[in-house]
Amino acid sequence: MNSENILFKKEYHVAVITLNRPDNLNALLEPLVLELSKIIDEVDKDDDIRAVVVTGAGKAFSAGGDLNEFVGGDRETFHTKGSAEGSRQGSRMIASVIPLRFYKLMKPTIAMVNGPAVAGGLVLACACDLRVGSENARFINGFIKIGLTPGLGLTWIMPRLIGLPRALEFLYLGRPVYAEEAERIGLLNKLVPANELEKTTIELAHGLADGPPLAIRLTKMQTYKGIDMPLDIAMEFGAASETLTLLSEDHREGLAGFREKRKPMFRGR
Repeated sequence: MNSENILFKKEYHVAVITLNRPDNLNALLEPLVLELSKIIDEVDKDDDIRAVVVTGAGKAFSAGGDLNEFVGGDRETFHTKGSAEGSRQGSRMIASVIPLRFYKLMKPTIAMVNGPAVAGGLVLACACDLRVGSENARFINGFIKIGLTPGLGLTWIMPRLIGLPRALEFLYLGRPVYAEEAERIGLLNKLVPANELEKTTIELAHGLADGPPLAIRLTKMQTYKGIDMPLDIAMEFGAASETLTLLSEDHREGLAGFREKRKPMFRGR
């Protein structure tokens, strides 16, 4: 599934997606977003993949939208469709992939944040379920720096990750949040030295891949959908999900592994 702008590899039930425009800090061109959408579709269909890691090649996670498509570009892009309605449709196309496609992917996702995550790159990192970063990681609302409102659902995402007051400060000012602060406020799940970033992230992904796929998929769906549900409805949804897992082969295997004092071998059914 490698493409012009993205590298893809799969090993031990883990898919690693690498944005591969290092000379442009992995800026998000229209072709890259479309390629990413196709790759996520294939990952979704592949039952052998149980966890997904997203990262950037080189020194950056992603610098967000390629400003060459705003300034001095010689072709129409999803940023500049020639009309307000065209631009709106372009933004909706990107948002259908980042973040919506990631939220709807019923497999756990990890952003391996090796450097700056800016604007659309920030949204991509925050659309993943977990974030592991090195000391080089930093998060920036680049939208506000060029006179734009935060796009791609960022105003919905940030309060849910770091709380309303911190989110508003972050969104208003556009100041960088560096790695140590990001870990302290919960934007990073783990902060590790750069030379341990890949090892730590892949180990975490393998841990997820070792878990019961059906229970993890239902947990992700239940958690994201439950954010905006009243408690009584969320509990009904949870009871239905628990019933599905109680009747699953994975649950029986988990019990057997516990009784026999061995690692259970989950199959996702």
